Amino acid sequence: MYRVLIYKDSGNLGDAIQTLALCRLLAKKCCGVYRDLPVPDKCQEAPLIANGYLGSSAFPTLPRNAVLTGIHIAGRERELSSWIRSSGDAVGARDPYTQHLLKSLRVESEMIGCATLTFERYRGVRSRRYSIDISPRPNTITLTNRIGRMPWKEQWELAETRLQQLRTAEIVYTNRLHVILPCLAFGTPVEFPLDALSGLFEKARISLLNAIDFPYDTPVELDVSGFSERYCSFLERRLNRCLHPTQAPECPLPIGEAL
Repeated sequence: MYRVLIYKDSGNLGDAIQTLALCRLLAKKCCGVYRDLPVPDKCQEAPLIANGYLGSSAFPTLPRNAVLTGIHIAGRERELSSWIRSSGDAVGARDPYTQHLLKSLRVESEMIGCATLTFERYRGVRSRRYSIDISPRPNTITLTNRIGRMPWKEQWELAETRLQQLRTAEIVYTNRLHVILPCLAFGTPVEFPLDALSGLFEKARISLLNAIDFPYDTPVELDVSGFSERYCSFLERRLNRCLHPTQAPECPLPIGEAL
């Protein structure tokens, strides 16, 4: 069994999408630990696979058996540095910005990208065009990754729906990182309009796009298999096991509800 991060009030569907991508790789029973609450005492023997944005994490101490894989930090890096360093092993940084911060704090790390780059390529029929959290483009369906306060199970179900939309889309227009990355993995053409860059929250998050040479203002299809392999290799080394992804991961319920 593994512990993974789940969310109460993230406001961003991308967080649930990252957890779903991670659970797909782990392919075992997972229990949830709310990112912004203290880690429960139960199940301490199960590895905690911490991924995604950790800038607002409220963990008082790093739980033993923690694996930091594909993390992004910003804003509280010095406060979190001792917490991160106490994991006792190299950290998997999601992007060059995080890797640079960790280096400045003398924390060993590898830049491995995000779990959402590990989805399998889709080669079936494509239909529908989407604009997600940008000014709608002509002949597109408008969607948003902004979510209000929503029970975790509903976040998971909405993430499943969104990923299916992205998987089979004809094209997607967006400035959302965790729309762009799954699209690249699926082979779905995705465009980040340059006019949607201004006002974007915390631009350091998209340093990963620079690392994969992602161009703006044009439909993009990139082979990201190298990043997928890098992420999976890091996780396999840290867990000392081979990964056998599942196509239908189960929703990780909060510890207590899951036991």
